Amino acid sequence: MKKELKYLFDKYCNKVFESRNYGEYIIESIFEIENIRYCNIKFINTEYKDTIRLNHAKTKNIKDRSILKKCDICGITEDKIRIYSNTKFGKSLCRLHFDHMRRKGKILTRTRYDPNEIVEYPEKGYAEIILYDKYGDRRDERAIVDLCDVAILKQYRWSMGGNGYVNSPKLKIPLHRFIMGLDRFDKTMCDHKNTNPLDCRKSNLRLVNKAQNEMNKGLRSNNTSGVTGVYWDKSMKKWNPKIGFKGKNIHLGYFDDIEDAIKERKEAEIKYFGEYRYQGDTNE
Repeated sequence: MKKELKYLFDKYCNKVFESRNYGEYIIESIFEIENIRYCNIKFINTEYKDTIRLNHAKTKNIKDRSILKKCDICGITEDKIRIYSNTKFGKSLCRLHFDHMRRKGKILTRTRYDPNEIVEYPEKGYAEIILYDKYGDRRDERAIVDLCDVAILKQYRWSMGGNGYVNSPKLKIPLHRFIMGLDRFDKTMCDHKNTNPLDCRKSNLRLVNKAQNEMNKGLRSNNTSGVTGVYWDKSMKKWNPKIGFKGKNIHLGYFDDIEDAIKERKEAEIKYFGEYRYQGDTNE
């Protein structure tokens, strides 16, 4: 404990502090009583002295800025944010850059707090938002948006979510819902026509209800026929196309040839689903 008091004495004693109400003062000595540290202070240009707890003489009141620890990377001082002096890294670092070294072992040129880069393609009529994950690491995916939406989208950060959609940590809503003017409390659903969650151009988005949104679904991972709604009936030993509509499961017959079953399913989709049916990945 004596070493700590000596360190505090060397750091703060005879340094000029500034009080909001009483002017400038210096710390003459530091002592400890029952694990509580106190300091004797003397106000400059007066004979007034006082004893206060050491933590009341906050570093933000130090007038001589040269004695404050600062981050070796950005230069921010300890009166504004905590500075970590870590022997492992051999540097004094603020919380942001300390996290860089702890997590990545290096200082990152870009963090998760930096805005996205947006690449515009005027000849094609759209722009691409370069996406990052929540840790600030660059992803291969890019979100496609209309040129007219670029100005407002630049005001927020966008990252790739675990559900495959582009999200804003500040807005807490997906990109496609924000573009269509929906907030997170609105129960209206927004559907991607080509089922690509990264294509957020208005021409690819439409407002739908839950039933209409379910109509535009791609192939499931456990599908064995290669076509949605076409199953192999083991008892009949034939292909059986089905389609769900308004809570009912409609059987479309049995077929020896899978091509006939697929044709029947496609015709049923046109009849029951119309424009909301799944038409395959039509990404440009």
